[in-house]
Amino acid sequence: MALVLCVAGTGPLAAQIRGRVVDDAGAPLADVLVEAWSASDRLATTRTDGEGRFAFTRPVAERARSLYLYRLGYQAIRPEVESGLTERTYRMRADPVVLDGIVVGVEEPVCRVEEDHEARALWEAATDRYDRGIADLGIATYLASAIAAVPISELGPLDVEHPGTQQRGSAPLFRASWARRVERTGYARRLSAASPDGMYVAWGYPPLEADFATHFVDPVFGKLHRFSVEEETADGWLLRFCPKDEDRPSIRGLLKVSAADTTLTWAEWTFRTEPPEEGAGGRVVFANAGPEARPWPLPAEGMFWRRLEGSTYKERYQRYEGWLVSPGDSVPFLPVRDSIRATR
Repeated sequence: MALVLCVAGTGPLAAQIRGRVVDDAGAPLADVLVEAWSASDRLATTRTDGEGRFAFTRPVAERARSLYLYRLGYQAIRPEVESGLTERTYRMRADPVVLDGIVVGVEEPVCRVEEDHEARALWEAATDRYDRGIADLGIATYLASAIAAVPISELGPLDVEHPGTQQRGSAPLFRASWARRVERTGYARRLSAASPDGMYVAWGYPPLEADFATHFVDPVFGKLHRFSVEEETADGWLLRFCPKDEDRPSIRGLLKVSAADTTLTWAEWTFRTEPPEEGAGGRVVFANAGPEARPWPLPAEGMFWRRLEGSTYKERYQRYEGWLVSPGDSVPFLPVRDSIRATR
């Protein structure tokens, strides 16, 4: 279990929530996702800074009953908010990432042949929490991104600017086109390209870590996969999904369903293709559902990776700043945000 160290103080409850997150050795952990929760809803989300510190303001603190702390490669913890403390130090234990089919020598989990009805019901409950009318809407967001070549052990959030100055968006036809392609031919398409050494073959993949993250609540996704309960904990259920048809490009991986509101917390997957097999995969963290009755199934951050050579991977990390959703067949307009304006 994760350890929680307390620093006593005399400040009143709900004046502010402040904390510091460290690893097993006491070193500060940056970029930890920290969520403040009421009894039933996520109230706000922030991240730790370079010193592992975070804070929530008084309005959030007045309603918060617990926190949820997560970072890739560490065990998530959900401590309660306690009175009489000016600051708490949270210790997160390392939990090395093992991604199916990427780490050499690790035996892949066996996908169940029969459908697990409990897992299917949990996935359906999660999809029912979302407003799937987004299939007919345009979406757009500001974002910050970074690309790096990293060893498998260092896959995770990369340093990015804040706030982001880049943009990303899609029209409903774009996502519908990907959904049709996935249903007909699978989760990858073969690409041919030229290099100084001649022609080579690669794969193109759907942006499940970005605007196509909506796919994880789409009936098409449920139609193409079987589900099983991998793990049940106090904060939710870990569902494993496996392809029904492995004769074409497919994905397999994990979905985390929150026990608090049955929304999706995150999804992680690897791609399976014919040779050349690129060891590609991704991860998406879904946006804070908040108090809305039926939130949009959109991401807060996403990662995509593929193998370069040996155990080195090319990773693209994107952090989204909230999505603009509007009716129509086009991408919503966002004003250009230059780097000077963004820092003011």
